[in-house]
Amino acid sequence: MILIKIIRGFISAQQLAVEAGSDVFLLKRIRYVDEEAVSIEESWVPAHLIHDVDAIGISLYDYFRSQHIYPQRTRSRVSARMPDAEFQSHIQLDSKIPVLVIKQVALDQQQRPIEYSISHCRSDLYVFVCEE
Repeated sequence: MILIKIIRGFISAQQLAVEAGSDVFLLKRIRYVDEEAVSIEESWVPAHLIHDVDAIGISLYDYFRSQHIYPQRTRSRVSARMPDAEFQSHIQLDSKIPVLVIKQVALDQQQRPIEYSISHCRSDLYVFVCEE
């Protein structure tokens, strides 16, 4: 499932280094492994970076590369919390098992933010690896 819409007044405009009230695209997806839903991801992208929403397909980063935008690095924060009702409505998980929450900013080759994402992941199926 992919939901794409344009929104104004994005709360975390500072994460994308855009002015408050700027247009950004929100892409919301459910990720699957072996046909089992394992995470919900919301990605916010400055509107000026997406010229053709229909060309995104299933990979935002493939779209970026087709537009000569090359993600170079990310800044990530990982925490754990109990799943909320929305998560449980899409992902089968015991309500006593916490989910991983990954907040991430992706930067291009000039170190400009190109995406801010928040992923809620099943903690029993994800391993988060960080490398420098």
